[in-house]
Amino acid sequence: MKIKKEELIFRKIKTDLQTSSENLTHLVNCDETINQLVLLSKIAIETISNKSKIIFCGNGGSAAEAQHFSAELTSKFLHERSAINAIALTTDTSAITSIGNDFGYENIFSRQLEAIGNEGDLLIALSTSGKSPNIVKAIKLALRNNIKTSLWTGNHKLEELSNLNDLIILKSTSRETALIQEQQLILGHIFCGLLENFVIDNAL
Repeated sequence: MKIKKEELIFRKIKTDLQTSSENLTHLVNCDETINQLVLLSKIAIETISNKSKIIFCGNGGSAAEAQHFSAELTSKFLHERSAINAIALTTDTSAITSIGNDFGYENIFSRQLEAIGNEGDLLIALSTSGKSPNIVKAIKLALRNNIKTSLWTGNHKLEELSNLNDLIILKSTSRETALIQEQQLILGHIFCGLLENFVIDNAL
């Protein structure tokens, strides 16, 4: 029985790895998402060139991705270079809990953005569903205040955000949370690498 269970676990791991491999292949073949990342990277380069900042936010696993990418920029990704001005709105527990308690959880990102966001900054909001109320509120506030904005999400219909023409949307090819996050991790690393190379090449 022990050997049989080990064989089943082995097969499950192989199957999941195959699913992840196919998930990446779908992303490689999605020119729309790649073109949106090109556009976002150009805007991000313009943002840091103008001494403005990149702001990340997300819930749950997306919160981890938000602070992950922010750390890659402020510290380093692959190479030693100047720090890139970035911050995640997911790390200040006092701000998050006080805003959630006093104003409601749907305001935890928009309230922080109201405090520290400036015209010319770039907001990158991660939400696998694209429907989280706190993400939607942050996006709308950012666009009203001339903060360039991007949503990284899954392959879902975005009723409330679909008519925002200035919103740069990076859509995963999947609707499954884990597979969306896998794609976002890869896209995030590529994004950080592009910005890092720009900083090094231009000695910023």
